[in-house]
Amino acid sequence: MVLQIANFTSAKEIWDALKVRHVGVDRVKEARLETLESDFESLKMGIDESLDVYARKISEIASQASNLGHTMNDKKLVQKLLSSVPEKFIQIVAAIEQFVDLGAVPFQEAVGRLKAFEKRTKKKIKEEDMHDKL
Repeated sequence: MVLQIANFTSAKEIWDALKVRHVGVDRVKEARLETLESDFESLKMGIDESLDVYARKISEIASQASNLGHTMNDKKLVQKLLSSVPEKFIQIVAAIEQFVDLGAVPFQEAVGRLKAFEKRTKKKIKEEDMHDKL
């Protein structure tokens, strides 16, 4: 930064140069935050996408926003997760919404509940397939 202001001779010139630089940085930061917010809003879990991969996408966007000074709280992350998973999770989503305080549940706990449901349903499908083969 010192090299960038070395050519200026007065304190006012230095101040103006620094102000312009930081206003530009703020505008870029705002634009990046808007892009992240848009990405977050449009994010949906694919039918064949793993829950871990999808949860990682949500976490990455939240982390990038945090690096820019904007915090996405767990409530927002949990709401996004529950509203954007495929229909195969509808039963567990309904149960979570009815019996859990969405304002208090940590994001990782919500992911864990969905993963437990996913594991149980996969196990059940496997058992049914084995039974049908017999």
